[in-house]
Amino acid sequence: MNVLLSLLLSNPGEGEHPVIPKWLPAQMLVIETLLVLGEAPRTIELPKENEPIVQEALSQGPPYNDARNSLFDFCMRLLAVPTLPKDELISVLRLIVFLTRDPALADVFVKRGGVNLLFQYLKVSSGTQSGAGIQSYIAIIVRHVVENQSTLQHVMRQEIKRFFSHARVRVTDVNSYVSNSCYTALRDPQAFLKVTEELCVLSQPYSSTRTITLKPSTPSKPLSSQPAPGDKNDEMQVDEPPIPQTPLVACESTEALIHFLIGELVKTVKADHAPETASSDAPKISEAPLSTEPTPQGAQAPAELKPPQDPTDYTYPCFIMQILTELLFSYETCKLAFLSYSAKKRTQTPAKESAKHRTAAIQFLLSDLMTFGTINPQPPSEARRQITLCNWAMSVVVALCVDTTSTQDIKDVPTDLISVRKFVLEAISRALKDLPSSDNPESRYSRLLALSDLCHRLLTVRFNVNGKKNGEDVPTHIAKVMLEKSFVATLTNVLSEVDLNYPNIRNVVSSVLRPLEHLYATCRISA
Repeated sequence: MNVLLSLLLSNPGEGEHPVIPKWLPAQMLVIETLLVLGEAPRTIELPKENEPIVQEALSQGPPYNDARNSLFDFCMRLLAVPTLPKDELISVLRLIVFLTRDPALADVFVKRGGVNLLFQYLKVSSGTQSGAGIQSYIAIIVRHVVENQSTLQHVMRQEIKRFFSHARVRVTDVNSYVSNSCYTALRDPQAFLKVTEELCVLSQPYSSTRTITLKPSTPSKPLSSQPAPGDKNDEMQVDEPPIPQTPLVACESTEALIHFLIGELVKTVKADHAPETASSDAPKISEAPLSTEPTPQGAQAPAELKPPQDPTDYTYPCFIMQILTELLFSYETCKLAFLSYSAKKRTQTPAKESAKHRTAAIQFLLSDLMTFGTINPQPPSEARRQITLCNWAMSVVVALCVDTTSTQDIKDVPTDLISVRKFVLEAISRALKDLPSSDNPESRYSRLLALSDLCHRLLTVRFNVNGKKNGEDVPTHIAKVMLEKSFVATLTNVLSEVDLNYPNIRNVVSSVLRPLEHLYATCRISA
């Protein structure tokens, strides 16, 4: 490692056009291999009965701590080179993927502008073969940014509880437990052992067949939640009295990442829809604009705009929404960070800002992206880009409201998720009530079609449904909140204003009726 590192640092790679040796990608892959081998698990002698349990190192080593810091600095310098070739870029990203598994380095990566550098590369290569080659690395790196020790251990607790709740028997052998939890264990072995020791207990540890189960005092399902503060509607009791629950707080790096992604999405979309009102840094992102109009606007910057049929016109914003969907679906702290986004500069401390939800992000999705642009069941080719954007925007909203825990009981919905769902559903209700009347009927009905389809997706999404219950027979918490927020009356009112003689209006009527049918079924089950 010392020889390879000395050779690597002999060429610092400074400036925008550094001299990069041809052997650099291969050397960096060899260094990555040495780092991986250093973390390979070692054989440990199991203690016999009545012998003391000695805490031993898990990996073979050496850990190369000094080399990791030097490699990280070198990778950051190379990542800042705008003309880095594809092979060198991929080797750098592979090393960053490995190094950012350490939460401390992941935090430094954000503070040094690493996320911005990643997406600048993706913006330049959007829709090309090289862009497709780096997307998977970017997705893993942003996950590592979110996964600090608190978040990582929280996810591990959920996975372990889910494993035992889905197992045929509540007692299983250790080999099966580790085999089924291999991805969780390999992500951070020390954290996995800590959470396992916290939640589980060994049965007959000195026999030939070692079994493991949850501790009797550990609940097999999440703690009950309490009503969101400020909710005075007592007509329908959605939330049961709870056991107190520690609120989740998004760390600074998570907020910075989510806010950067939202900001990039807003600038990219608005730079295309309204170039004359775009922000001052809009020209930087106009190299790969999102074109949702049927044809380019005459002579407005023809050299910067790509042809409408070019996939690079919408690959970049769609990938941003794909990343947001994955993060919101996987981590509860990202939901809070998403709703704390504000286009204005911060005037309060982060703790006070994270305590309340803001409408900027969800309002942008509902007003700028939540429309199909047409209600024709066979849309023209130029309208399919807007449909793709709308579908990804729906995925973001659904991921924002989805509950990824192992339970489907309404009483066990976490407090933070309750407040997020109510806030999002209130925004959707306002969007349905405030459909623009000045627009032409096609625009109005296409937005109504998208919003009603979003309501249907929120009502029908299922994740980790308990096999003992039929998912269709279990009233969801989202349906309960929709009934509480008078969605039946809202959808009925917008349906009554539809012109039944308008072409292809049948698709809109059917789309509005689908969530109404689910809400009616929920009323019957609750009754």
